[in-house]
This record gives sequence, structure tokens and C-alpha cells, in this order.
Amino acid sequence: MKYYICLEEDRIWYVRGRFKWCPGSGSRRHLEIVDWEFVEPVPDVASALTRLAEKHGMEGKRVSLIVGRDVRMMSFTIPKAGKNAMKRMAVNEMSLLDAGFGNHAMALDLGTKSGRTMVSVTAYYMEQQSLDAYKKALEDGKMICGRVLVLPDCMALMARELWREERVLLMDVSQGSMGFYVLAGGHCLACHMTGLKTSCFLREGALDMLCEEMAEQVEGLMGDMGTAQEVPAPDCMVIMTSCIPDAQAVAAYMSERFKVPCSVRMPEPVDATCLAVCVAGSLEGKRKALELEELQNGDGEGSVLGHGPFITRGWALFLLANALAAGGLSFHAAYLNHRAGMELDRTEYAIEEAEYKTRVRESMRMEERIGEMSAYREKTRTAKELLAGKNLLCMDGFRAFTEAMDPDMRIEALSFEGEGPYLQMVVSMEHSEDVPAYVERVKHAGVFRQVRHSLWEKREEDRETDRVYATVYGTLGTGGQDEAQ
Repeated sequence: MKYYICLEEDRIWYVRGRFKWCPGSGSRRHLEIVDWEFVEPVPDVASALTRLAEKHGMEGKRVSLIVGRDVRMMSFTIPKAGKNAMKRMAVNEMSLLDAGFGNHAMALDLGTKSGRTMVSVTAYYMEQQSLDAYKKALEDGKMICGRVLVLPDCMALMARELWREERVLLMDVSQGSMGFYVLAGGHCLACHMTGLKTSCFLREGALDMLCEEMAEQVEGLMGDMGTAQEVPAPDCMVIMTSCIPDAQAVAAYMSERFKVPCSVRMPEPVDATCLAVCVAGSLEGKRKALELEELQNGDGEGSVLGHGPFITRGWALFLLANALAAGGLSFHAAYLNHRAGMELDRTEYAIEEAEYKTRVRESMRMEERIGEMSAYREKTRTAKELLAGKNLLCMDGFRAFTEAMDPDMRIEALSFEGEGPYLQMVVSMEHSEDVPAYVERVKHAGVFRQVRHSLWEKREEDRETDRVYATVYGTLGTGGQDEAQ
């Protein structure tokens, strides 16, 4: 049995299990989980890992680390080439797309194809400093850090091994968070994790609002993925949850809304994270999971940029061609230098005359004046462009929020972001049922191109009755409200 530790944004999972062949069953495999536990919330990662190691006897054992927190995902296409060459091209592409990319650990998924000459790449990366801190926490708990995997890739491998559908939209719903993944052929095409707390909705009996929130998250994920790359619609949707009592009702709502079959699949009494890490961690060979590796500057073994043989015939021809080109350029440069010397000698005789010196001084004064005029014109143009592109908040956006409010509602906070631009308002009210109606009234005002709302919950203030807080986002735009909304 293998040991796994999974780090998510708001909790830590420990699971011990394996995905093994069933004797006498051909190609069938069986998932066996013997022990699992999660820690939530996690004030300190190191102390939580030390406690898990002591409780479950992992001291001195090799543990696979699966990271879901601090991991970023990027998708792009590169030309087809050898595996190491494509890795180097992927690193260069990431450096261009993300200015902060540098001292990172990275895992590259080069398996998906796009056309006859290009390959789609999915890159997972996180800061090396963060990864070193997690490894240090394992060492402090007297555990040995084995492979380091990424959670979205584990989800994709689980879907490939356990289910028949080619493309799946997976919704991993737990008490304190939700994860949405678009999976196809063992690859994660897109993912989005949110801190929506299912327990808050269930405690208030607001299952319909939970369905609406999940549907909005799915729409946003599909919209972002559609603009970034041409990906077919999923064959089905799968909800994996052990905290929603009536999960079938949620599946029926999603099927009706998106016209795609939606089902609830939970083969074991554990969360989807435990299933995914056990399946992915047990695979070997070409089917095994991606591993985060340190991005080294050299080309040694173990580096993401490692080479094969030191020099090949192709490299030798390349170096020879460069040497010949360098020799030709050197000869041509020497010839140009000789001609320039002769022209300079002839020019020195001409510039000694007084009339020529006078013309030079006048020309220099004129160039200086022209430079001043050009600089002034450039400053004026820049100022006009800045004023023309400035996103300033008009009263229409604020009025759309306030006029849609009921008498018992009040404004708790207001913020405006010029880049977008969007207006955000926190509104409190007495009843949770008023949130959807309020959002719809803001939408119908026609001022915002897009209107969304996020996590709501009750808070108890001193000497004040319970109120519901909702954060409403309105995206401003010149084209009016989106028809999709």
C-alpha cells in the first residue's frame, strides 16, 4: 500500500490505498482504499503533517505529495519536435506569457495533439520556494518525500481509468470548496477551484441556490475555455460528492440546464480527491502521472531541459554552417571597414572649411529645435490617449445597484476597478431568498455587460439581527448587457 498526502487550498488529505489488477479478470483493475483522513481547516501545514504522520505511522515511510494549492495552469501550442526540444520550447513560451516565470517547479503534459504540425501543451507550475517549504514540512514530520504530483492531472487520469466517456466535466463538491474540471483522454483541459461552501447552502436549505451557483461556475469555465481554445462540448457531466443528501436532484438540474447527461458517481465512501490520488499514484509506464520537477538552468540529468547525446550529426552540420557564415561575415565586415576609412579621409578635408562649419552649427540648432517640438507633441498625444482610455465610473452603474434594492437592504461596501472595468458592491438583507431577485433586477437595468454574485453567508454582529451578505459584481461595457446573461 502507498501513502499519499494531498494539499488543497483549505484542507489536507491523507489516504493509503492502491489501484491494482484483479486476479483472473483480464484487464480489470480494483481500487482499494484502507485508510483516509482529512484535516480542515489548516492553520499550519507543518504541524498538521506531523500529527498525521504520528497518528497513521508514516514516520520513516515514503509518501507521495499531491499539490492542489499554489499550482497554476497554462495552455498553449508549440510546433511538433522531439520531446526534449518541445520541453525547451514550452519553457520559452511560458517565459513570454508569464513575466514572473523563473524559479519554478514545472510539469508538462505534451500528450494532446492539435493539427498536423502543432502540439497542445498543458503546463502546471508553482514557485520552487513553496514546493521546498512543503517538502521541508514532510521532513519535519519524519517522512520521506517521494513523487510530487499535481491534483488536476490526477483527476484526469482517474476519469480515463474508471469511466468510458471520452470528455467529462467533473464537479468535485465538498463541504468547504468546489472544483470544476474539463477532462479528456487522460488530460485536464481546464480547471477552476472556488471557495464556495456547500455547508452554508445546505444549512439554510437553499439547494436551488446551490444548483444556480454551480451552474454559473460551469458556464464561466466553459466560456473561458471556449475563448482560449477550440474544445468540443463534454460528453457528460459527473458530480462527485458525499455531502449533498439529494445529489440526484442537483444532477437533474444540471442535465436540464445544459442539455448534457449528468450523473452522480461515488464508487467509494470517500471524496473524489482520495480516489484520484490512489488511481494516479498506482499507474506506471507511459500511463503514469505527471511529476513536478525543478526547472534547472543546466542540462544535467533530472532537469526539465535535459538533452540526449552531447552532439549529433545534425548539431555538427549546424555548427559547421554557423562557422562558415561567421567567416563570410568577418570578411565582408573588413571590406566595409576599409571603404569607410577611405570615405572618412575624403570627408576630413571638406569639414575644415569655415562655410561648412557654419552650416553644421545651424543644422545642429535646427535639429535641437525640432527635437523639442517633437517631444512636446508626443507628450500632448500621450496625455490625450490616457484621458481617452480612462475608465471613469458614471452614476448609471451606481444607480443600477441602488435602484434595485428593497427597503430592507443596505450597502455594506463598494469598490470600482478601472481595468475591466467592473463595479463590486456588498449588500446585506434579511432573507437569502432576496439575493437572486436582486441580482436579476440589476441585470435588467441594462447598464452592466455581465452581472454575477458570489459567496453569501450569515454573520452575527453585536446587537444586530442576522443578515445575509451578498457580493454582486457588475462588468461595465459599451455594448450593454450580454445576451448570454
